[in-house]
Amino acid sequence: MEQDELQVALYDFLYKDSGRITSYYAQLFGGSLERHEHSDSVSDGEERVGKLSAGVLSGDIKTSSQVQSSAKRVVNPHDVVTTDVLTFLTGGSHLHNDAVSAPHGSLIISEGTLGFLDKHMMELAVMTFELSLK
Repeated sequence: MEQDELQVALYDFLYKDSGRITSYYAQLFGGSLERHEHSDSVSDGEERVGKLSAGVLSGDIKTSSQVQSSAKRVVNPHDVVTTDVLTFLTGGSHLHNDAVSAPHGSLIISEGTLGFLDKHMMELAVMTFELSLK
């Protein structure tokens, strides 16, 4: 069976200014998104009515039963706010790709790969370089 491809883009944020993104979201979509609530409710009821009559005596019999089940999930939107703002800005061509040619004060999106070297990696590189010189 062939694996289904993911239909959305996944982002890995190195840095994000949450306050600014929340402000952009509120300006673009008319308010700030604080949480998603999903509610499901199922109700099942049954009612039985009967009449009994015997000469001068008569009476009604009524029984009912109801089963109700509900579930509520509250979801923290976390990166949904960020991705909604990013989708809006990229879809409307509000972002520039080239930092050099972008006008002053414009928003710039940059894509690429970033590598980090820590102290131990640098020490290993120096040791390797010194051994190659000998």
